[in-house]
Amino acid sequence: IQNLDTLASADLNVLVNKSDLVGERRQNFDLLTAQYLNEVRLARQNLINIQNQLNISSASDSEASDSSYKTGKLYQEAEAAIFDLESKTINYLYSIQVIMPTVSYQKYSKKFRAFYNSFNFTNNEIK
Repeated sequence: IQNLDTLASADLNVLVNKSDLVGERRQNFDLLTAQYLNEVRLARQNLINIQNQLNISSASDSEASDSSYKTGKLYQEAEAAIFDLESKTINYLYSIQVIMPTVSYQKYSKKFRAFYNSFNFTNNEIK
């Protein structure tokens, strides 16, 4: 959750050379980036909700098997949320490729992927 908070509050504009994107390209980049960061915030909030449900589930006095089932299901939901974010990250990278000049995209993509992969959300690296 802390890593998602860091990603959601990151200024991704520092990863791109300002002179490479002007006018409509800059507006499209800003729009796509804002949409992506909103998806990150939604994933973060989803994980917070799951964490709260886990806390409630562990505090309740329900049967052990029922509690174990609910806990397992919540962990699966959390894992699904993280993999969904990874999918949205890949979609984000493909969508900005269309609006950026090739060299600019390659530089931005390399920096962004290194930044994203540093969080180790999953065992997979975005390449």
